[in-house]
Amino acid sequence: MKLPKIGLKESEFSRESLENWLAAKTQEFDVVESNSVKALFMPVASSEMCSLMVVQTLRQITKFNSYKRVVVIGAAHPKVAAGIYLPDSDAVFRNEITEFSMVLEPELRDAVMKLNTSTQISSVSTDFFELCDLSYNLPIIADMTAEYMLPIIPVAYKKADMDELIEIIELLIDNGSLIILCGGLSHSLSIRESKSLDSETISKIIALDSSIRNVQSNCYAALNSLIQLAENHYWRPRLISYQTTGNKYNIKNTAGYASMVFFNQ
Repeated sequence: MKLPKIGLKESEFSRESLENWLAAKTQEFDVVESNSVKALFMPVASSEMCSLMVVQTLRQITKFNSYKRVVVIGAAHPKVAAGIYLPDSDAVFRNEITEFSMVLEPELRDAVMKLNTSTQISSVSTDFFELCDLSYNLPIIADMTAEYMLPIIPVAYKKADMDELIEIIELLIDNGSLIILCGGLSHSLSIRESKSLDSETISKIIALDSSIRNVQSNCYAALNSLIQLAENHYWRPRLISYQTTGNKYNIKNTAGYASMVFFNQ
């Protein structure tokens, strides 16, 4: 498979060697688990390593046709007003890899709009994606799911209220959505500190402990929401891959990244 150019940065390692290195460290599902996946947690694909982690995580899903749509959740740039952003009924986003729909069915959109939340809900534009982490992941997800023609719905937030985000995601899950949360773990720490803190964070996720702190994840509120939903629905989390920038780059300020799945027990 030819990897998308979007979200990839140059490194001292060839793409082939990095992909092989990551593949050797990626845990794979068996068929039963892959057919029951409800949600994914994956890195923002802003580097080559993270892009490859995203690709290898999506490869775990063997039956995308069992979903009605893919809902991709990520943080918005501080310049963007706070809120959850959903496309209007005639929105279509085109990129250099493929064209995919961001149309939320009118009935489901109306149901989202009627939720008792204070969160602003509005349409998105192509300019909006330049200010969102989702801009890195959406083209890769579109490429990986292209043959299934699934609508891809972005849900972007600046300051996520956990209860309100749970309410919105709950509605989308109940209507046949695969939920993908894009974000990272620790950041701006030494390699040793990063791995230690990330180990604690991953242990919390596996234990369905929704007390992730800001220092543990740059999407802690959304991640806690996903963990709470997993507990409510008896989903089981599983770690697919964990890496830090310190594994491949000799720098002191590292960032941690994990790919995890949540599936029915």
